[in-house]
Amino acid sequence: MMVALFLMWMQLSPDSLFTLGSNHLQNKDAVSASRVLSELDESGYENGPMLINLGIAYTQLDSLGLAKYYFTRAGRYAEVKTQSETGLTFVNQQLQRRASGLPILSLNRIQNRFIASYDAFWAIVLPLLLLYIGAGILIWHFYASNRWKQHTATVLLALSLLTFIGYAVFASYINRYDLAVMIRQEALLRESPAEDSATLIPTFEGYDLRVDRKRSTDDWVFVVLINGSSGWLPASSVRTY
Repeated sequence: MMVALFLMWMQLSPDSLFTLGSNHLQNKDAVSASRVLSELDESGYENGPMLINLGIAYTQLDSLGLAKYYFTRAGRYAEVKTQSETGLTFVNQQLQRRASGLPILSLNRIQNRFIASYDAFWAIVLPLLLLYIGAGILIWHFYASNRWKQHTATVLLALSLLTFIGYAVFASYINRYDLAVMIRQEALLRESPAEDSATLIPTFEGYDLRVDRKRSTDDWVFVVLINGSSGWLPASSVRTY
């Protein structure tokens, strides 16, 4: 009995499912590979090779929005960074051939890159470091009074306060938005979250989006496109990361 339970656990373990999905992909069974690996992803298991394999599987299935989504997520893993960039280059080239690209507003590109690369650790460590150094110099000044120490401490403490304020502002901004990819072949950007709402523009598979979590609901998400257009899309048409 115990042997049977052990074998059953081994069959359902994340590593076993990852191997199974990878084998399906090697055998050119992209349907089975995508099913097994996406279920594994939904269970909370994640690593770089799994995301790369999902990107490859959905590329083979011509679901380029999902392929872009998984290749983008894989880019966070250093060991598959090159494969991620190669996959994204290929997918973006295929999307451009479908004429589904958008003109890019530089401000939106900067905002999206800021959200993707924001590092909360250094954002809080820097003001703390300035605070400690400034306080240390100020204490030193009290023991051995010197004008340059006083000025230096004042500047450092002021910078610390400003960076703390900046951290609060940036953290609030980051917590409000998610980056996302359009995964449907086409969906209409609407003026309000309703099927009968006025249509703004059509959106297509692979579009880069910024989702406003504060305004979004379970069924509809408020998005900003890379060209600056904003409106509502069905939640099922996008994947956030």
